[in-house]
Amino acid sequence: MPIASNRPRPRRAVQRGFTLAEMLAVLAMISILAVAASPVFVAMMRDRRVNRAAFQLVDMVRTARMRAIGRNLPVQLTWDAAGGGHTLASGLLTMNEPVVGLFSNASSCLGTYVAGSPSIVQEVTRFDVGNGLYENAVLKFFDNAGVERPQVSLCFSGRGGTYMTVGGVAARLAGPVMFSVDNITASNVVGLKRKVFIPPNGAARLGL
Repeated sequence: MPIASNRPRPRRAVQRGFTLAEMLAVLAMISILAVAASPVFVAMMRDRRVNRAAFQLVDMVRTARMRAIGRNLPVQLTWDAAGGGHTLASGLLTMNEPVVGLFSNASSCLGTYVAGSPSIVQEVTRFDVGNGLYENAVLKFFDNAGVERPQVSLCFSGRGGTYMTVGGVAARLAGPVMFSVDNITASNVVGLKRKVFIPPNGAARLGL
C-alpha cells in the first residue's frame, strides 16, 4: 500500500480585482487621452460635413443637367442663401422641372421659369443645408465675374445649354460659376474648404 506523501500541496495563486486607486488611475488616463484626441475628432467631423455638402452639390447639378438633356426639357436649380431649416447653418438649393401634364407649355429656360408661371413647374428635390446634417457649413455662390450671389437660378436646357438668372434677368452662362463650401465655427476657425465649379456646359466638377 503506497504511503501518502507528506509534502505540502502548492497553494493556488491568489486572484484579486483592481483596487480603487488603480481604477481611478486608468480612468484619469482615458480622460486625458479623450481630451487630447477630441480636437482631432471634431476637425475630422467638420471636414466630413464639408465633403458631404460639396458632393451633394455636384450630384444635384449633374442630375439636373442629365434630366434636362434626357427629357429635352428645361430643369432649373434655385439657390437661396437665407433659405432652409437654419439648424446651425442656412441655405436651400431646389430643383424644379415642368409638370408632366404640361410639357407642351415648357418652352425653354428663358420662358418656362419666368415670374408668374409657377403652375407649370414642380419641385423635384431639394438640398437643405440647415437640416442639421451640415453644422457650421457655409455655402456661397459666385457668378462668372466672381461676385457672390445670395439668390440665383441656373437652368439647364434640353440641348445642353446653361442659363443663369439674377434679379429676374436670365442670360446664357458666359463663363464658369462656383459654389464654395467652408466649415466655420463661432470662433472663426476654418477647416477644410471645397469648391464646386459649373462651366457653361453644366458639367459640374469638384475642385481639388
